[in-house]
Amino acid sequence: MNEMFWSPSDVLVLVKKIHCLDDDAELRMRESADPSKKRLLIIADKIYELQPNLAEYLCQNGRPGSIALRDARSRLAVGQSNGRSEDMRKVREEMPKWADCKWDPPLGEKGTRGLHHPQCATLLSNCRVDVTDESAMEQFWAFGVPAMEPSFWERFMYQDGVIDPNNRATGLLRSSLLVKSAKCVLLSPGASHSYSHAVSRVGSRGRSSHHRGLIGIAKSYSITEVNAAFIAYICVVTRHSLTSDEHFSEICAGFNYLEFYNQVREFLEDPKYRRWSKELVEWWNKEVFDGVQLGGLGAAALGREHGTLSMLDAQLETQDLNVGNGGVEGVAA
Repeated sequence: MNEMFWSPSDVLVLVKKIHCLDDDAELRMRESADPSKKRLLIIADKIYELQPNLAEYLCQNGRPGSIALRDARSRLAVGQSNGRSEDMRKVREEMPKWADCKWDPPLGEKGTRGLHHPQCATLLSNCRVDVTDESAMEQFWAFGVPAMEPSFWERFMYQDGVIDPNNRATGLLRSSLLVKSAKCVLLSPGASHSYSHAVSRVGSRGRSSHHRGLIGIAKSYSITEVNAAFIAYICVVTRHSLTSDEHFSEICAGFNYLEFYNQVREFLEDPKYRRWSKELVEWWNKEVFDGVQLGGLGAAALGREHGTLSMLDAQLETQDLNVGNGGVEGVAA
């Protein structure tokens, strides 16, 4: 949920470094960390949480420390690769079954997708390809011209596959294809077949219920909300599933997935895009967890936008508050 492309070696070096620092030095290191290091710190902290004694093994002198580092690096690399492969397998295999995508012809094996399939080709085209121009589409299908580049985001990322030439933010990252992929990865393949996997039923006391609890990876790791890193990850998984590339790597058929992933994260995390990104992340959480009964911190986090602070924010915009005593002019405190 925090990082797709990261070096196990770099993270383990950071785990060792943190273990050797006193509290003040660690605080200074964290405060001065650049964005890329802060992202690694999140992973390092998670590793420490899952295996608190790992740092002690890594910091052993001589051969024991070297062996511990080698083994940990190997296990992290295998886990990283296997997890990514499993996510891509689930989406790749489930995608042809999404009836509302109306694949024509039906979506087949990986080798028949990409530019070999008309709908996949359209979804993989960007703003430089006029999909209403038959000759332009023929050039794209036959020769891949213009080339697919990570800096030109493609139609599969947009709602209904439509890119507004006058407003590139319209519908961006609101694609039903992305939401389906997210549900497939985070909840279950079955959950990806509709916008809501909730089932209406009558409980033991006769009360109608439209919610179910967390399932899949979300349940295993208590994931109750998605973030920018996850959304960027799903963009990568979805795109690769649409292509004819059999195996995933950072660069496939000339397309740089690392650059693509980083650009999507930049859009969602850079404060200058906040006017779009804040609402987008909220929208994603509503769509992905639609029909899921969340409890504890997750429910609190997702319900915040409708809570008391949200109401107070609305009041600030419409009323002249007397913040000294908590009252509002003309209203009893």
